[in-house]
Amino acid sequence: MPIIHPLPQVLQLPVDGKKVIPTVEVSGNTVILNVPTPILKDQEVKVAYNKPADTKDAIQDQAGNDADSLTSTPAKNNSTMVDTDKDGIPDSQDDDDDNDGVTDADEKLVGTDPNQPNQ
Repeated sequence: MPIIHPLPQVLQLPVDGKKVIPTVEVSGNTVILNVPTPILKDQEVKVAYNKPADTKDAIQDQAGNDADSLTSTPAKNNSTMVDTDKDGIPDSQDDDDDNDGVTDADEKLVGTDPNQPNQ
């Protein structure tokens, strides 16, 4: 079972220069950072982790081994999220995928295509 806990005192994750406090999920040897808002494609993200002296606050694998410190390291979201209207908001987070001024929900109600403007 994965371990999930917030680590604001030891983990730094600035996104475009703004501090973000993630929760951390450890699954085997993989550490997954879950942030409260999506990191968009090509946003600048840096990850740093300072191994705390008290192991109860440390990121650990399932065997209980503490993760080592990590100096500020650039990371990038290289996913291929769909952004139909190219407004920088992925369709999964965008209320108006085609940017025609009518929400996707309203377009679905009247039977028009939320990915095609004026249809």
